[in-house]
Amino acid sequence: LIACGCLGGSGFCACCAQPWKKWAALYRYDPKALHFAVTALAPRKRIHAYKITFTSQVPSPYPANQTVTCFYYEPAAGGKFPAVVVLHGYGSRDAGRERWLCRQLALGGIAAMVMALPYHMNRTPPGYESGDLYILPDVNHIFQTLRQGIVDVRCALQWLQQRERVDPQALGLVGISLGGTVALLAGQVDERVRAVVAVEAGSEPARLLWTSQLLYSVKQALKRQGFTYRRLSAQLAPADATFWAGHNPDLRILIIAARHDWVMPPPLVRETARALGSAQLVWLNSGHFSSALSSTAIKNETRRFLLVAFGRLRGPYTPGRLWSANVKLGILDHEQLGIGPAVSVELLPLTSDGRLGWEIGVSTQGAFTGLSYRLGSNFCVGWGRGLQAHAKPGVYGMAQVTF
Repeated sequence: LIACGCLGGSGFCACCAQPWKKWAALYRYDPKALHFAVTALAPRKRIHAYKITFTSQVPSPYPANQTVTCFYYEPAAGGKFPAVVVLHGYGSRDAGRERWLCRQLALGGIAAMVMALPYHMNRTPPGYESGDLYILPDVNHIFQTLRQGIVDVRCALQWLQQRERVDPQALGLVGISLGGTVALLAGQVDERVRAVVAVEAGSEPARLLWTSQLLYSVKQALKRQGFTYRRLSAQLAPADATFWAGHNPDLRILIIAARHDWVMPPPLVRETARALGSAQLVWLNSGHFSSALSSTAIKNETRRFLLVAFGRLRGPYTPGRLWSANVKLGILDHEQLGIGPAVSVELLPLTSDGRLGWEIGVSTQGAFTGLSYRLGSNFCVGWGRGLQAHAKPGVYGMAQVTF
């Protein structure tokens, strides 16, 4: 990192940030040094598939992390197609959700490539699990890992740009969770990118480290090192998509967010959308993980947005209302069923803010259904009844975590 000195340590400082040209060198790559190994995979119905590998141009201490592996899915029909790089979530072991999305996009006329992020899947060093080394309580490591991911994405875009059957004027990025955060930044940095879809993702890595419950232990370790939110935010500023807002003025952005997300907090997502200006925001009435139940709806909305952004579908794009559900785990106190552990699925929101909804669940006393109203992130009250014969309706409360 470059030392600016005004915060008493190495790093970047937002208060003395220079124009984008100065920071662009951080994410530069050498196209002439790129060598792609391409292997054709068994064809699928209406899809050609390939495995692509190349060497990362950003060094790291682990040799395994230097080989970037991608899986590319291309429509078998003739013509030139839009193409996107799809990025997976934190800790993903096989990018199964993202590979499915790539295949579905290819069937819908958009070529798609899933790329392994640093320290994930085949890039995991021996002795570690996928993603273990991505976020450590070391600010320099965090920045260099984010930087490596952006440079790797730019190299993957280079391969797509050179692909004969890809329209080089219709390149995009799609990311889920961590992948969405990387996609938002890469889309601002690389002016070849025309559209970004970020699912359950925001920018501002410092704020994510400071507010996400998933990263609580990392935050506490950084605080013990003397970091404040202001200092961390300043040092990670050039790894924040909002720092680059406006650098790629023609970029179209869609953010699909989960209303009850404790991994990627909704206030962070709202602030990202506001700071990026032109970003459009669609809410799922789900938690971070239960959004997987809406995979088909997310896929359809992603495809429609991309086709409009690439000029392949008549616009303008208007955000749709996506079907979603959320899973809650907690302690139920029902005046008829009693107190005990329970799990429920909220299937139908009845208000636009997602506070009131119909749910069905099961407790140690049996199955139940009811109308629940959220009083906060972790508590709801409701009116419902057990599904047993002769069960009577009654008031209930539930202390819960939404997944």
